[in-house]
Amino acid sequence: MSFIFVRVQNRYHRIDLNDVVYIESARNYCKIVCRAGGTTMALTTMTRLVELLPGGQFLRIQRSYIVALDKIVSFDKRTVAVGDKQLPIGESYLHTLMQHLLIVDISQPKAR
Repeated sequence: MSFIFVRVQNRYHRIDLNDVVYIESARNYCKIVCRAGGTTMALTTMTRLVELLPGGQFLRIQRSYIVALDKIVSFDKRTVAVGDKQLPIGESYLHTLMQHLLIVDISQPKAR
């Protein structure tokens, strides 16, 4: 499925998964951040969202963050860049992130 419905107050709102950039945990809520800068606060847990979201499209990168893999611009050992936002990456999540991305190392050869 390419969308989910999120309950906001007493109404369900459709969120297209292709528009989601990242999701941030905020206590009992999750802040879903979309491309056009729109955000939705949903009364749900990160664990529940991880279960619902397609694994090949989204990945948890820290206890408080889930990121859309196709929105990653760059990353290092500490942060993941999505657009102009830098998200922290947990040490235990870095290896899993690297397994989900196609990485080509084009480092310069060492001089002899």
